[in-house]
Amino acid sequence: MHLRSKRISGRDYLYAVDNAWRNGRSQVAFQTYLGRPQQLSGSDPKPLVRTFHFGSAAVLLELAHRLQVRQIVDQVVGPCGDPSVGDYILLAALNRAIKPTSKNAFAAWYERTSLKRLHPLPARKLSSQRFWDAMHQIDAEQCQQIYHQIAAKAIEVFKVHDDVACFDTSNFFTFIASDNDRPALPQRGHSKAKRHDLRLVGYALACTARHQLPLFHHVYAGNVVDSVLFDQLLPILIKELSDLGQGQATWVYDKGNVSHKNQRRIEEEDGLQYVTSVPPSQFADLLAIPLEQMQEVDPDGYPGLAGYRIWSGERKVWSKRLQMVMSYSPELAQGQLRGVLQHREKAVKRLRDLQDRLARRTATSKGRKPTLQSINKQVEEILSAQHMRRLVPVEVYVEQDDLVRLHYRLDEDHLEHLQQHLFGRRIWLTTRLDWSPAQVVEVAHKQASAEACFRQMNDPDNCAFQPVRHWTDQKIRVHGLYCTIGLLLVQILRMLARQAGDQRATDRLLEDLDEVQECLVVPTLRSSDERPRLEVTLNVIDDAQRKLLGLITPKAAAISG
Repeated sequence: MHLRSKRISGRDYLYAVDNAWRNGRSQVAFQTYLGRPQQLSGSDPKPLVRTFHFGSAAVLLELAHRLQVRQIVDQVVGPCGDPSVGDYILLAALNRAIKPTSKNAFAAWYERTSLKRLHPLPARKLSSQRFWDAMHQIDAEQCQQIYHQIAAKAIEVFKVHDDVACFDTSNFFTFIASDNDRPALPQRGHSKAKRHDLRLVGYALACTARHQLPLFHHVYAGNVVDSVLFDQLLPILIKELSDLGQGQATWVYDKGNVSHKNQRRIEEEDGLQYVTSVPPSQFADLLAIPLEQMQEVDPDGYPGLAGYRIWSGERKVWSKRLQMVMSYSPELAQGQLRGVLQHREKAVKRLRDLQDRLARRTATSKGRKPTLQSINKQVEEILSAQHMRRLVPVEVYVEQDDLVRLHYRLDEDHLEHLQQHLFGRRIWLTTRLDWSPAQVVEVAHKQASAEACFRQMNDPDNCAFQPVRHWTDQKIRVHGLYCTIGLLLVQILRMLARQAGDQRATDRLLEDLDEVQECLVVPTLRSSDERPRLEVTLNVIDDAQRKLLGLITPKAAAISG
């Protein structure tokens, strides 16, 4: 990078300029205005300074270069102009990872980062329409091809191999109008963000358990049940993970994906190992086992299971002999008890209010009389939460003069039964007969890796999937593609940081990196014959930032030193 002076309308202006080789000759790739030379000298001289957000942009861009994101996209889609489709997908992925914005706001964000110099594109080519035109070139099949190749490159470059793969599903809300029937993906369903008033897009993910690296993703209609989707994706998942060299990994998935049909299909696959859970209510005989008869887990061998109790045995379930493990977690039990007590307290308050209203009513009271049917309906709604009908038995009856009355009580014996035989218990099934029961539970808990990926994608500051600002199925799928690429880049950064001893959360790593700015400085002139010069520095504040930069960009770390 160098300093260039331009004379425009008889006045001199200073620019920082960076050149790059294109088509066999040097061309200006980056240029930014700094100020006028007169500001550097005189009675009140001031240095010329321009800053750009550097750290997160430079680090994630370098990771994207190592994964050959742009080249893979262009190879699958084919050459489509300059900038290419790969350029737009790469920049969209970086934007989602660092500071999610709409496509309309992208150019303004891009101008404030060092991407303007590290991956230069003309501002006129960063409009929302240009992004949409590029996205239009990628169909659903190409989305899967592109991500599969990028995931394969990540495994190759970073030597990724995990013996456990996690699968889970989530959904994200959209603002697509209810009367817009053109897209089929956004549908009404059970919103995990509690936005039941909005249409949803489903999102399935398979990732490594150890480092939470996404290996596979799939965008689907928001009203598809998990078990149905799992059945549809099963052959694709088996092939994808096998092609990625993860074919021997043990799958971990939750009970929402379990069905008799799915399990029979899985067991037909030679050598496919899994750990999954089932509702405890399906095995009432296990829930009858007293806690005292469950073995305590050795906290030294399994520190993450301190306080747990475990029972295990072998049974033929579905069509195969499996190891069955029942675990008891005191922490889970306490959380379930708190939840039930909160629901009971709310239910009792509402029942008391309803009881008082009925008690105040007499045969001569004006207005429409409550009926037995209407009060029973209200009681059913009040006790709709799990376990409430047994914990708060209610009697609705008719007195003389056709007056409806209500009586309720608290069943403390049933609450005690839940604490002794249900709360804190989970039942796991696995094909791994060679594993110890504690090892089964430890691996089963790695399902949290997929859930952690979803939490990251729900973070509005980094890797956010929503809000989905696209209105067609094709563009929603492409949105899912570059969001997953952004997630992969961020999780690789997290993996490298942890391998270097930095155990901070992903958000803290990105926040720390984003504080590193690239400073273009033209110092004040000490004499009239001195020529202006350009200095490029990084304002690294602490050793943690320097260490993060050094993981990916040793040259940047050297500049900051």
